[in-house]
Amino acid sequence: QMDALAREARDMVKLGSYCTVLSATEVLESILAGRPVPDIVKGIYYSMIKRVLEMDALGEHIVMTGGVVAHNPYLAQMSAELIGRPVLLCEHPQFVGAIGAALHALDEASQPERTDAIPEERA
Repeated sequence: QMDALAREARDMVKLGSYCTVLSATEVLESILAGRPVPDIVKGIYYSMIKRVLEMDALGEHIVMTGGVVAHNPYLAQMSAELIGRPVLLCEHPQFVGAIGAALHALDEASQPERTDAIPEERA
């Protein structure tokens, strides 16, 4: 539902806080000020994307995975527009983490010298 709302936005509410509590306050203030919900949702999406982009440099290929983008593909579209490069989505992005964990477990299980699930240096 949020994805559809964000796509309907005519404008975007600017949210400045990285702190979840302060962002929630900004959202509530926008609602109380009568700002359209689609504009608020698009502002939330934009704020999330900006935060992620500030965390690290982007590689050559950009792939978004996880349940959030699976149910909110407009995030990938907004990201691509913001950075000016394509953002790839696999067919079922919500399963990528589980598939990676399964492949890692398979790799670990195939090493005969390993019998424990947790490496000694972490135990």
